[in-house]
Amino acid sequence: MIAHLPDHFDWIFNDRAGNDERSAFIYDTRRVRLSPKIGEVVVVESDRKYITLPGIERDFNGFNRNPYLAGFYVESSQVLLANCHLIYGKQRSSADRQASLECRQLEAYAIARWCDLRRNDKHRWTTNIIALGDFNLPQAETTDEIYRALTKRGLSLPPHTTRIPTNVSNTADYDQIAVTPGLKTKILKMGVFDFDSAIFSDIYNPSTPGYWRTCAKYCISDHRPLWMQLKL
Repeated sequence: MIAHLPDHFDWIFNDRAGNDERSAFIYDTRRVRLSPKIGEVVVVESDRKYITLPGIERDFNGFNRNPYLAGFYVESSQVLLANCHLIYGKQRSSADRQASLECRQLEAYAIARWCDLRRNDKHRWTTNIIALGDFNLPQAETTDEIYRALTKRGLSLPPHTTRIPTNVSNTADYDQIAVTPGLKTKILKMGVFDFDSAIFSDIYNPSTPGYWRTCAKYCISDHRPLWMQLKL
């Protein structure tokens, strides 16, 4: 991607974590400036006792992939982004699926709590905090356990206007952009970029997308990009 972008784009990334994955930020240096605030969200052992949810007895032992933090200057404003990818976990049995779901719920709540504590801290760098990425969220609905955990401490998940699922299988809203309360009124637009008909268009047929997905999933992301426009 970087090789195909103009020279005024820059990027930063962190080290490998769960599933040998890295997180990255790619940004247009003409529009934003990288701040000195860069790091990862880590819940120290003494604080993990506070990561609890009703009905879950297991302990929170930290993130599988620590959310990657980067602060940016946008003209006169400051924005802190937390790049997240929650654990999905093993799905081989009902016990595996339940354990994975509970671990994901705890990770979601840990992010929500961190955002809440940071925005209310008297030494905060900014109140403009955005947690974004792959939350492995089945449905952005109040009936969903991950959704409830993620929004428990004030984060909002604004609905995107396109209402296209973020996974190319059209089954889930895995990817989300969650904002702290002060940013909700500053959202102008939000949506999902549907690249289906633009990539491998010679084999794409909207009435029978299965073949396209089978071919495309080995060459491109199986998640569609989610975007948001803010007025800061």
